[in-house]
Amino acid sequence: MRTRKKDLAYKAIKQMIMDKELTEEHYVSENNLAKKLDMSRTPVREALLRLQSEGFINIIPNKGAVVSNVSVVIAKEFYDMRMAIEEFVVRNIADRLTPQHMEHMDRLLREQEKACEKGDLDGYLRADSEFHDYFLLIYDNQTIWDAILQVRQRFHAVGVNVLSTQKDIWTSLAYHKEIVDALKQGDVERAVQVTHDHLKFGKTNLIR
Repeated sequence: MRTRKKDLAYKAIKQMIMDKELTEEHYVSENNLAKKLDMSRTPVREALLRLQSEGFINIIPNKGAVVSNVSVVIAKEFYDMRMAIEEFVVRNIADRLTPQHMEHMDRLLREQEKACEKGDLDGYLRADSEFHDYFLLIYDNQTIWDAILQVRQRFHAVGVNVLSTQKDIWTSLAYHKEIVDALKQGDVERAVQVTHDHLKFGKTNLIR
C-alpha cells in the first residue's frame, strides 16, 4: 500500500508541475501537498525526492519544494543529448523502414503542413512531437524512449520552447520533409545530417 501511495503521489505532483499548478516562483511544503492529495507526508516526501532526483524540483530546507529553473545553458545541454539520440535512431532505423512506415511519415507531414497553413502553433507542436516520436517507436528501445520523454516533460514543465513564430514552424517542417525525402532515397548520411541541422536549429533558437 505504501508503494502504491508513493507512486500515486509522484504522478499527482508531476501532473501539477505539467499543469503549472507548481511553478518556479512558489514553494510548496510537504504538509500542504499531503493535505491536497489526502495522504500522509511519507509518500509525498518520497515522491518529492524522486522528482528532485529527476531534475523537476529542488527541495530547500525550511522552505519546501520548488520547480527547478532550467537555464538556457542546461537546456542546450539537454539538446545535445537529444541530438545524439535522434541522430543515432535515424541512422539505425534506415534499414528497417517499410512502405507502410513511409506512408505514415507522409501523413504526419501533411498534418504538420495543415497546422502551418492554419497558423496553429499548438497544433504544429503536437504534430512535431508525433513526428519525432514515430522514429523512436520504430527503433523500439524503452530506455531511449524514457530518456527523451523525461527531457521533454522537464522542458514543458518550465515552458521551454524553440518554435514560437510562423517562420519557425515552416522552417521545422522543411527540415522534416528533407529528412523523409533522404530516407526515401536511401541516403542515410543525408538523413542523419539533416536531423543534426534540424536539432541544431532548435538548440540555437531556445527561448523561454
